[in-house]
Amino acid sequence: MSLHKTDFLGDRVHLEIYIDKPAPLADGTEVVEEKQVESVRIAQSFLWPHGDKLVIVRQEHYGLKEQWLNIWFPASNDEIAMIIEDDNAVSPVFYKFLKQTLQRYFSSTSEPGTFDPRIFGIMLQNQHFIPGRYPTPPSELLSPSVSYYRFQQLSTWGPVFFPSHWASFIAWTNARSEDQSFRPLFSNMKTNEWYLTRNGGQSVWSAYFMRFAAERGLYAIYTNFHDNAGLVVNYRDKGVNFNEDKGVNSPMLESLDRIAKLPPSPFDMPLYDFHFNLIEDDPSILELRGLYSDTFNVFTH
Repeated sequence: MSLHKTDFLGDRVHLEIYIDKPAPLADGTEVVEEKQVESVRIAQSFLWPHGDKLVIVRQEHYGLKEQWLNIWFPASNDEIAMIIEDDNAVSPVFYKFLKQTLQRYFSSTSEPGTFDPRIFGIMLQNQHFIPGRYPTPPSELLSPSVSYYRFQQLSTWGPVFFPSHWASFIAWTNARSEDQSFRPLFSNMKTNEWYLTRNGGQSVWSAYFMRFAAERGLYAIYTNFHDNAGLVVNYRDKGVNFNEDKGVNSPMLESLDRIAKLPPSPFDMPLYDFHFNLIEDDPSILELRGLYSDTFNVFTH
């Protein structure tokens, strides 16, 4: 497993492994799969010398969306979470890069003037699409000289979330879910189609976060490394999101030796919205964009 090859620099890192219960059959009959039993066995025997390890076995079927929404409830503003699915792999140097980035830009450790309160996290994959310009990837529009940028789109492959924004997102989602007619659609984006066609939105938790980020004017830090390399890669195994095994999505960055230095401040990174429009004005113009899209979505979806 790629986590075993990671250099954690002697830090204590808490690991939680969540194993969902299989979905019941169409007639409601519960299923006990051998693969689930084997997953529990592997998780419980997995050696983790870097800190505490906790294995959580669901007693009912949560599904992809509810798993994401029920795995982290920040206990403090100093707590950081990275969420890795079973078909993700991490670079041996991802933690070294992440720690450097957090020390520079995260609120509790950053130097004065280097904290951007609208940053919801650090995305370690090479982002492969722009929801408002699908299927164009950011790398086709970014200058090769741009190694780091801010982008409203979130990553679902090994994202690192900041606690205050994640806690606000969970509260926002719970409140929104009370309205049975609410659909987290926003603007004219490919992700709207995915939400509507994949199990009636029950599998697409990311649509909720995108709408949340749209209403709050939030964004994340991304990398634009040479050859589209990432610090987290996805093997795109057959499952909820893919009908067949598609293989790794990008090369893995194996060393930090040749990457550009982090800018002194995140404000030195270009900022892009969901359509990859460059935002040169005050980022507050991004706020509440999700609200005026409701009428549009009613008539077009």
